[in-house]
Amino acid sequence: MERKRKRTAPKTDWEQIERDFLASGMSYRALAEKYGLSLSAVQKRAAAGHWQERLLELRREEERSAQSRTEKILELRESRRAILLNTADDLLEKLRQALDQLEPENTPALASLTRTLKDLRELQGLRKDALDLEEQQARIEKLRSEIRKTEEEEAPAGVLILPEIREPEDGETS
Repeated sequence: MERKRKRTAPKTDWEQIERDFLASGMSYRALAEKYGLSLSAVQKRAAAGHWQERLLELRREEERSAQSRTEKILELRESRRAILLNTADDLLEKLRQALDQLEPENTPALASLTRTLKDLRELQGLRKDALDLEEQQARIEKLRSEIRKTEEEEAPAGVLILPEIREPEDGETS
């Protein structure tokens, strides 16, 4: 007599599913569908492994890291801007001295000084690179938004049991 072999389901790679969740923030329902699992199985594994808390911590760390990078960029730009402005001030002083010594009839020298002054004015009017700053701030705001969304999703879902409603039978009054 031949024994029937028991079919076993393939082993679920929970570590891969968790990595997928942490990398993408995919919903439990989407994970269940993607890996052919029940929603409750994914929810139980996620609760036991504290996936939501780990996701929140990862997103907070990303936010802190982005904030730190932005601050370093701003400090570096401010430092460079200060150096440029100090250099421009030094050059402006030398131009004033040269202008004092210049004879009014020396038109080419006067034109050269005028162009140099124009360049210095542009240097002194330097602005921070607003595009990069705005991009960093947008990334930080996106991370904050994702954290808030995850925190909202973290609220436990409840089940509401409603009483059965039945139609009155003939002769019954409601």
